[in-house]
Amino acid sequence: MAGRANGLVKGTLAPLALTAISPEDRAAKLLQEKAEAEKRLREAETRLREAIQELQNKQNETGDGFGDSFSGRHSLCPHGDSCVANAVGSLCQSFLLAYGVRVGIGVILRAFKLIKKKPFYTVLDLKLLLSEKDLIVREEACRTGLLFGGFTGAFHSIRCLLRRTRNKETPINGFVAGTVAGLSVLALDDSSRRRTFALYLLARVAQCAYNSAKAKNKFHFWGSKWSHGDTLLFSLASAQIMYAYVMRPETLPESYLEFITKTGPIAKPTLKAVCESNRGVPIDLRALSAFVFERTGVAGPLGLKSDSPIIPCTGIHPQTTSCLAHNSKATRATFRKTFPLYLSLTFVPFVVLNIQKFMHAPLHTFWNALKSATRSTCFLSAFVGIYQGVICLQRKVATRDHKLVYFFAGAIAALSALIEKKNRRSELALYTLPRAGDSLWYILVNRHVLPNIKHAEVALFCLCMGCIMYFHEYEPDTMAPFLRGLLTRFLNRTGTPAMHSSTSYSYLPALASSDDRLSPPSASTSQSGHNVRGSAPSSRSPGSPSVDGGSQGSRDSLKTPERLTIEAFQGL
Repeated sequence: MAGRANGLVKGTLAPLALTAISPEDRAAKLLQEKAEAEKRLREAETRLREAIQELQNKQNETGDGFGDSFSGRHSLCPHGDSCVANAVGSLCQSFLLAYGVRVGIGVILRAFKLIKKKPFYTVLDLKLLLSEKDLIVREEACRTGLLFGGFTGAFHSIRCLLRRTRNKETPINGFVAGTVAGLSVLALDDSSRRRTFALYLLARVAQCAYNSAKAKNKFHFWGSKWSHGDTLLFSLASAQIMYAYVMRPETLPESYLEFITKTGPIAKPTLKAVCESNRGVPIDLRALSAFVFERTGVAGPLGLKSDSPIIPCTGIHPQTTSCLAHNSKATRATFRKTFPLYLSLTFVPFVVLNIQKFMHAPLHTFWNALKSATRSTCFLSAFVGIYQGVICLQRKVATRDHKLVYFFAGAIAALSALIEKKNRRSELALYTLPRAGDSLWYILVNRHVLPNIKHAEVALFCLCMGCIMYFHEYEPDTMAPFLRGLLTRFLNRTGTPAMHSSTSYSYLPALASSDDRLSPPSASTSQSGHNVRGSAPSSRSPGSPSVDGGSQGSRDSLKTPERLTIEAFQGL
């Protein structure tokens, strides 16, 4: 029995011994299978590349030309639908967004007015809340919508037209499209508003150009790394604005001057008297006396003559004898008047432009808007109190007024911007800088230092929009996050697929760049101990840039062939 078992074992082991493969033969066979697998992969990639190239050639034949622009699109266009449909859709979406923001701000301000003047439950009466007699925002909202909608629609249509005519995508396309689309500013009928928009964009272009030069180590200001540079810029801009508020009110836009006058504690008759006193012209004592009598019931101010060198505090705040009490009262009054405005400016744009985030967390959104509005209102209230305090202090120590006092008072009051968040200070500086530039422009033109060119603000706006679109497309990191996010929200349509995210547009560049990745196996690489998956993607050379330091597009083009190679080898 034992002998039979031994014979059975030998009989089963004998064939295994005869068919056993040596380690050298096994390695050679594995290398041969690996070479055949890589050969089949390259052949499959070649066929896939040819098929995708043929598909894109057909798309070019049907998409090129002006006759098919209504039903097709150019191969360089990233949008999923036709060029005309994309332009019209962008126009409508941007118009509705801008219109909704402006109307929403008007409705909230109207609601606060109803709460102040009438019982609070009247805010639920839609007839009072949305009446066209009281809510006069329809024309302004339409013009704002036409400005944004017209720009986005014209920008997309002109850019697609340049792609078709030039058959390539270069920075010139974005610059020309942005410049021509800037003519949408003509939707605003007020030249002062157009000039303000143009100067605002000029400040943004200067910011982007400076950041670009600084990032490339070409140019930067001394002390540019100082953390309070934005506050200094805001202080200089505020100084010019507050000087113009007292001495040259005609240089400020009418709506902006009305806002400062209503927010500040100094009445128009007093401002006029202060301006006349500093210019050396006779003071209108009748108007000033009527103002003092209206506030106090007593004729005054006492002892004031038509050639007085300074307007005393009794002419600035006649109803209050104490300057400290007056400044405190003015600060509280400013808070009450401007809080509804800041709340609407903070809450409404976020809800309209980010409706999904608001629906996901409405209470959190409202709480953040409430905190931001409170902080901004405290900043403006402190600005008014400090400005008035500096003016009253000058009356205590000087017997003659000087126009530069109001310049320095604005600069000192601007230090209240430190109350705001760091990211808001630069926005405040870039908001007030165009106002100051507008006032300075008017003064220089009035003194014949600069020529008065008709529609110069339109040309400036167009050129600035071209530059802004260039930076937005090719150097987005140089832009402020607020402006970059705003442009992205208005220029990108929601709910439309992007063609560059499809298979053909993502795999064709990857296949083109993978020729040098999958080289034929050599003896040195074949004898390495790496497995098949690890040997497919080539390693980065020491002098080449890393993937993490590149753009998102370069990361995608490097990831795609790796995924393609791995899946192909898994299939084999």
